[in-house]
Amino acid sequence: MLSTLQAEGHSSPTGPVFPGRQGALLQVNTLTRWFDYWLKVSGLTAAGYTLHSLRRFAAKRWLESGLNIRQLQILLGHENLQTTRLDLNCQFDDVQRAAATVGFRRRLPATA
Repeated sequence: MLSTLQAEGHSSPTGPVFPGRQGALLQVNTLTRWFDYWLKVSGLTAAGYTLHSLRRFAAKRWLESGLNIRQLQILLGHENLQTTRLDLNCQFDDVQRAAATVGFRRRLPATA
């Protein structure tokens, strides 16, 4: 998608993905204003959504679809893996429970 945006002249490889009118980075308050407007139009203003909750939602769906936490760290731009874990609200107990469901039985080669 980024390459498509760049090919269509919407962004450059070194500039912002979604530049403002003057080509500079969009300001957070501009994005927040747009987001709040879209929430209002969709009738979701009372739901408590934020831009960050949208980011967390996307990250959790990526995790559920098979990306590992290191890949998510890169996608989210976190320097520290702990930040990604905290952002996803991953609890160590949840990880242990999930790991316990994985079978590590030795597979024997099929005999003829």
